[in-house]
Amino acid sequence: MSKTFNDEEIREAMLRAHRESYELWWRLLNSTRDKEQVKSLYRYREGFDHALINLARKLGVELAGSGTKEKQEKPKPTGEEPAIPDGQPPVCSQCNELLFKVGKKVWNCPHCKMNYLLGEE
Repeated sequence: MSKTFNDEEIREAMLRAHRESYELWWRLLNSTRDKEQVKSLYRYREGFDHALINLARKLGVELAGSGTKEKQEKPKPTGEEPAIPDGQPPVCSQCNELLFKVGKKVWNCPHCKMNYLLGEE
């Protein structure tokens, strides 16, 4: 008998896999100074994020929103704080969801459908 999964279970599993992969990637990135390895790690991260987003689209699963769809008004950052605090995964300034890397220094929030330019290299 095959088990069926609802959209929320798939969403949670995909986000958990993304976070675990991101944490491992971040540790590997911080442990190397070789430019070729850094380039390879960024290519891996970009490919992994694209694959995850494409899979979610094909399955019809919304990765960004939670079940409650609560929105809170938050002031925009003034630029005085760093874009990405050390060791922290980047999050959307509007909805506080985890951002997905889509290009060199470009991160995307699929929920808000916004791109952020974050200088982390």
